[in-house]
Amino acid sequence: MNLPNLKFSLILATVDRTDELAHFLIFLDKQAYRNFELIIVDQNEDDRLLPIIAPYRDRFTVLHVRSARGLSRARNVGLKHVTGDIVAFPDDDCHYPSELLSNVAALFMKNRTYDGITGIVIGENNNKLMPRFDKRDGHINCYNVWKRASSISIFLKADVIGTVGDFDELLGAGSGTPWGCAEEIDYLIRAVSSGKYLYYSPLIEVVHKRINDLAGSMHIVRTASFAPGTGYVLRKNNYSLWFVLWFILRSLIGAALALVSGEWHIYLVRLIRAKGIVSGWFGAYSLNCRTKKVVLKCPWKR
Repeated sequence: MNLPNLKFSLILATVDRTDELAHFLIFLDKQAYRNFELIIVDQNEDDRLLPIIAPYRDRFTVLHVRSARGLSRARNVGLKHVTGDIVAFPDDDCHYPSELLSNVAALFMKNRTYDGITGIVIGENNNKLMPRFDKRDGHINCYNVWKRASSISIFLKADVIGTVGDFDELLGAGSGTPWGCAEEIDYLIRAVSSGKYLYYSPLIEVVHKRINDLAGSMHIVRTASFAPGTGYVLRKNNYSLWFVLWFILRSLIGAALALVSGEWHIYLVRLIRAKGIVSGWFGAYSLNCRTKKVVLKCPWKR
């Protein structure tokens, strides 16, 4: 790998969005670091993206491919087309600050033992999107990965992809299973478990709209969809019971504090999160390997 001339492969899965993608492309074209390719994995059934992509084809390398719906499925399609040294996974409704790729490349060049780098997500007005992010930088392990990663701020060397392989298609938005999140955490756990050295830096920032700006009911729906994925990943990767209980207890304590404060919406969100983690952990669903469909099974059987 020629580190001074690192090439980025940006895998962007998109469906049902046009304005957001246009916004992302505007900012991507402002990158100071220009050695990158954009792999757009289109899950739409029509050609709505073509006029949005067209103006940028002579600005940087754009590959437009198709995929069935599902975030992990789309990313796996994108992985097959990677030609770069560093792979990243931007959302269609995020954007990269102009110096982001320069900063990531510099960090890789300064620390050649890093197999991957993760950063934080901030809001449009420099507000922290997720307060769970660690304020300290450092090595990522299977325990601190939960507060040191989000898919849009992950940058992995291509050989990590070669070692870890595909994303788990049972996880992530649009998967058709109860486990609507944590596909990127699962991926990093697998990378760390295979001996890869991943580093977290809160100085690496990707911009995303604030989840808390969603309407109250949407926040609840999102939590109900996402929380079981956390429980599933904890169970899949054989976390100890004490760590799982800590996850659940943290949400329950947060719910109790919100109830005392009269924050009914936050109370409900945190309660649903705790319930979802329990549901995911006990594995109320399983994959029927013959039909490839998710079916109900006894919760005490893995």
